[in-house]
Amino acid sequence: MALLQLSQSHLTLIEHCPRKFQYIYLDHLTTPVPSEERDSLTRGNQIHHLMQQQELSLLPFTSSQNDRVNEMRSVNERERSQQELSQQTMELYQVVNALASAVPTKDRETLFRQSEYRLNLNVDDVLLTVVYDLLILESTHAHIFDWKTYARPPKRQDLEQHWQTKLYPFVLVEMSTYEPDAVDLSYWFIRGDASEKSQRQFALQPDCIQFSYSDRLHESTRASLNQVITQLKQWIQAYQTGEALPQTLQVQERCTTCQFALRCQRMNQDGQFQWEALQDIDAMDEIVLG
Repeated sequence: MALLQLSQSHLTLIEHCPRKFQYIYLDHLTTPVPSEERDSLTRGNQIHHLMQQQELSLLPFTSSQNDRVNEMRSVNERERSQQELSQQTMELYQVVNALASAVPTKDRETLFRQSEYRLNLNVDDVLLTVVYDLLILESTHAHIFDWKTYARPPKRQDLEQHWQTKLYPFVLVEMSTYEPDAVDLSYWFIRGDASEKSQRQFALQPDCIQFSYSDRLHESTRASLNQVITQLKQWIQAYQTGEALPQTLQVQERCTTCQFALRCQRMNQDGQFQWEALQDIDAMDEIVLG
């Protein structure tokens, strides 16, 4: 079996629906990306790129950034045809400026600081890959930062169970000399004032959700990873003999928005979901991961 490479997004997809993981990563099937999702991905990539440039001191912020915003506003007034594009650019800079203002500055305690830092960890011939938006290492503590480019944070208890929250500290501890309780992970979200946005101005305030790591969480994540990896290898071995990976049982929650609903026969040609075919779903064996 070829070396598997899994990120937190792969692990999340396996947890949500192994069959969808098969379609995308084993069968290499693609479907058109909805325009709203495409725009959101583009905006997220732009913000992450600008944050990396800022960390490399390639973007001027603070007072000079304000001058840049004012300059773009003046251009908007002169060039009406480019107003929307310039406004979007200005908003991107304001988001990045707000995030950058919340990041600790480098001081004498900082031993290592890098954006978009990648680590790979081999676990039972599976390569676990993480990319830290920003990693700051000190003599006694390690800090992981992750930029979220949507405004509304999820519930803390949901984010706590997310594979990113579990995998990112796990890989760092395994690849370093830091103890689990010396590692923390901070998610940063951008919240804008809606009333000011209607005036094409923003009062952006970063929101932070922070998680502290521990020995208990580390061993729990290790057990979950071993379980997922063992199960996935079994599924792939069966897949190579012609057996499909299991479908999700959370049909109404996940299938109604899935691009593979028709292929999975969860939806008919008329676009109607076939709940009647799933009457005995309670009798099915449930897939439990993590």
